[in-house]
Amino acid sequence: PGVVKKLQEYYNNYVPPSNVVTVFDRVAQHAFPTLNYGNTPCTYLGPNYVNRCNYDGAGALLAHLYVTLANPVSAIPANILKLNQASYLPTGSTLTSASLESTAYVYVPSNCQSGATKCKLHVAFHGCQQTLQIMSTNYVENTGYNTWAEANNIIVLYPKVKASTLLPQTHKQVRLCGGKKKSRESEKRGWRGVQVERGRGEGEKKREGGRWGVGLEKEKEQEKRKKKKKVLCVDTTA
Repeated sequence: PGVVKKLQEYYNNYVPPSNVVTVFDRVAQHAFPTLNYGNTPCTYLGPNYVNRCNYDGAGALLAHLYVTLANPVSAIPANILKLNQASYLPTGSTLTSASLESTAYVYVPSNCQSGATKCKLHVAFHGCQQTLQIMSTNYVENTGYNTWAEANNIIVLYPKVKASTLLPQTHKQVRLCGGKKKSRESEKRGWRGVQVERGRGEGEKKREGGRWGVGLEKEKEQEKRKKKKKVLCVDTTA
């Protein structure tokens, strides 16, 4: 819990403390907690770092961000679509230099595909060692986001990074964590990394109506909401 408490202190420097919610009453390991999918017991440590904990991590996170949500419904497999990540890279970057897979995934709820419904956008960055090579599309399909997304008109974008020896290594294994790739491009623009910028680009290109006619908040409205950012910290240490 000490690590998570330090994380809470970190976030308190950037958002109002009341926007940071912590969960310290769950005995769990370093993993994404779900109701009924993944490794057992919840204290298991190891791939694919998704554990069955009888705790809906995705639901708790989304409920904190959006406050009022309808109950989850069954996700529709056909609503999981593929995106070409190369199309969203900054000029001069490549999939290799950015340590990205060629494909990202996006869950588009049924109501969000015609363009008639105003839908939200949630970007779900996967954690370390949760790449396609290691766990295929299980993170996309089984972490619990899609059931909430279908019921609440939330498009969920799943960017995908790829193992690279250019990233830091620990215990002789490449640790792949979405959004933490530093590059020459990011040095020019500060610490904004290509992976995070690409995720932002994928979302923004859909924001104005794009491929599915998604009506999301305009840039000025997003700026106003920055002060209202919320964070959910879940203690996932034994």
